[in-house]
Amino acid sequence: MRRMILLFLTLLLASGTVVGSLAHATEDRAEKTSLIAALDAGCLSEQATELAESDKEKSSSGEQQKFPSAPHGCHGHHSGVPDARSPRVVAAAAEVEAARGRQRQAGYRYNPTLNVDVENFAGTGPYSGLNGLETTVSVNQRLDIGGRRRARMTLADAEFLAAQYRLEIARADLAFEVRNQFATALAARDGLTLARENEARARELVRVAQAMVDTGNEPPLRAFRANAALVQATAELRTAEAEERTARRSLAALLGSSVPPAELIEGDLWVAPVTVDSLATLDVRLAETEKLIAEARLQGQRADGRLDPSVGFGVRQLRDTGDRALIANVSVPLPV
Repeated sequence: MRRMILLFLTLLLASGTVVGSLAHATEDRAEKTSLIAALDAGCLSEQATELAESDKEKSSSGEQQKFPSAPHGCHGHHSGVPDARSPRVVAAAAEVEAARGRQRQAGYRYNPTLNVDVENFAGTGPYSGLNGLETTVSVNQRLDIGGRRRARMTLADAEFLAAQYRLEIARADLAFEVRNQFATALAARDGLTLARENEARARELVRVAQAMVDTGNEPPLRAFRANAALVQATAELRTAEAEERTARRSLAALLGSSVPPAELIEGDLWVAPVTVDSLATLDVRLAETEKLIAEARLQGQRADGRLDPSVGFGVRQLRDTGDRALIANVSVPLPV
């Protein structure tokens, strides 16, 4: 029995190596897909091909990945915008990590199947009890000749690239909105300062007008007008205070904070104009990647229509004679 187990383990290792080599050689002989060819032909810019080398090395498939990763682009911390707590950036970053996991999972091959068959026992005559027992232990491996694994990897790579582009777009949008909201908050702060000065001036005018009316130098109408102006200035002050609070809270919400900043420190909001290629923007690159995703899904649907055979190797133990024999099988699904 010990010899049988050792022989089976040796057979298992040998079959896994042979099957893996066959599948790998079959994929290497396959033609490049239209998606990979499009990438090799330069449909995406050079900037999109510089990153994620570490992810390629970590891929369990053992094959060289041909997909570029999204460029670093305009990170929030590069532009002075802390984006670590921004809800939209956090959500986009989580989607990148999910796509990274799907990319890694797509590279895995089919798992082998272990079969244990016991025959010719508990019967009649010479097969009663365990006298004629036959035990067969085999391993079956499905071969990916139809290109399903390649299609999965191509689709996962494209989806990972698209997720990285969406993350960079979210960061760029956040930087733009924070800059605009910060300018709005500064304007609201200055408006509040002006409203306070106007209210203080109107209050002083009320005091002066009332004093002149009390001394008989001005008619009561003068004090009435001054009080009306004070009421209007007070209303404008309350409005300015509400607008300033709203502006600070909106700024905090963009950054994922529930506590608005107590003070705004004015800085240089000027951004030097740059020349941008209309065909190299993040939105255009994302659209190109989504096109490649559609092509990859079409390729996967076509691969699902192909049939993949399975091969198996095993060993059989004959109890009545004590002999052992190797078995091999090939199975092919039939389209019906």
